[in-house]
Amino acid sequence: MLFAMFDLLGIIASGFVAERYGNIIPIVASFIMFIIAALLAHFGLSSLTGLAALAVLSGLAHGIVYTPEVPYLAELFPTLVRNTGVSASYQIGNALIAGTALYVMTAILGFGRIWAGAYLAVLALLGLVGVIIYRPMGGSIAWA
Repeated sequence: MLFAMFDLLGIIASGFVAERYGNIIPIVASFIMFIIAALLAHFGLSSLTGLAALAVLSGLAHGIVYTPEVPYLAELFPTLVRNTGVSASYQIGNALIAGTALYVMTAILGFGRIWAGAYLAVLALLGLVGVIIYRPMGGSIAWA
């Protein structure tokens, strides 16, 4: 319930931020929040207070990235291939990364919760680096 409430707040807040400052700022902020949440996953899974804090942080991060995600993805591709490019990259990414994450996490948990969180942090860091270094082909992204 906490995750959902803060997810909604993040969606609303990031809409205003993305409209005013561009899509990159809320996406970068949410990746940083995801990295922090992933590194705190060990503590979040150890106590009720930690779990509540983890739900708030990850819910807010998910909500913040959710709003500007679609226009950002659309800006990555030229107009003629936009639907195919967004669909293919989103579906392939979800199948390869999100689809296998549960299996990888289950295997990593045998070594300790801290390593499972580190795995999630690495995935979020890869996303953060990709967003920072990649320039769109189909539009412009305002940094400020």
